[in-house]
Amino acid sequence: MTEIYYVYWIKTPEAKDPFKEGYVGITKNLNKRFSEHRRSARKGSNHIVHKAIRKYGWDKLQAFAISVSSLDSCKEQEAMLRPYSNIGWNICAGGIKPPEQGLEYQRKHWEKTLKDILPTPHTQEFKDKLTERNHKYLYTIWNKQGYRVVNVKLWEWCRENNIKQSCMHRVATGQRKHHKGFYCSRSNVLE
Repeated sequence: MTEIYYVYWIKTPEAKDPFKEGYVGITKNLNKRFSEHRRSARKGSNHIVHKAIRKYGWDKLQAFAISVSSLDSCKEQEAMLRPYSNIGWNICAGGIKPPEQGLEYQRKHWEKTLKDILPTPHTQEFKDKLTERNHKYLYTIWNKQGYRVVNVKLWEWCRENNIKQSCMHRVATGQRKHHKGFYCSRSNVLE
């Protein structure tokens, strides 16, 4: 049985000619591929199609399959629609993958966008506030099988039982009903 592939076209509503306008591509899964295009555009990819998605907005573009067939047939059709590079939003001729963005490109991108953003370590004041907040409560943890432990520090209990503290914190604050069968409530520590 032959696998099904799609030739798809992403275009503006005004575009009428798939031989000259928009972006033509091949995929096995249209929804997944369209999501990948949107994600790449959101993350700042410099491919022309991703710049167009940012410029017009995905909701204002039209994206749909223009052919459904075998991989070989789809490659032939894409090559017919994009016989050479730089047609519409395509940077390569049909059937040819764009060049990989190597280490040199990544280094230049980092220097251009991220070089001035250095990680900021937490101040001692922030760490003290966090510690104070974490020691402000005692927790009661139980499950339906009769297990119950009262007045424990959540971080200690979670570490001992190999349970994610953040998930149990959500249970205690009412954001989740339970985590791995454990229920949790918290009470203020009396000073």
